[in-house]
Amino acid sequence: MAEQATVVAARAISVAVAKAHRDSGEGDKEHIEIADRWFEGLLSKDISVTNEIYAIHNVEFDRQELRKLVRTVHMVQDNIENEHEEESTMKLLGAKKQLLCFLRSIAKEAYVKS
Repeated sequence: MAEQATVVAARAISVAVAKAHRDSGEGDKEHIEIADRWFEGLLSKDISVTNEIYAIHNVEFDRQELRKLVRTVHMVQDNIENEHEEESTMKLLGAKKQLLCFLRSIAKEAYVKS
């Protein structure tokens, strides 16, 4: 049952992110792929990815906001067993979408300026 909820959440995230791309008119794939790699690295707590993001100096971004978004995703993932599945899935979807959009905006600025 929990596996089904995870699959449904993953599909919903993919659909929401794809819709966000269409709505914003983002066409450049390079920065999207970079942000997606960052996203996966942050979720898996990969130190090298974290260091790579925080080492970006050609873009000003709120590092505290990034930390907050990452903490929120991790907290919701950790608490997902303790709460109602549908509610937790929606919280996780929202948290991941916010983090991914934030990372994509950073990547877009960093690699458009380069």
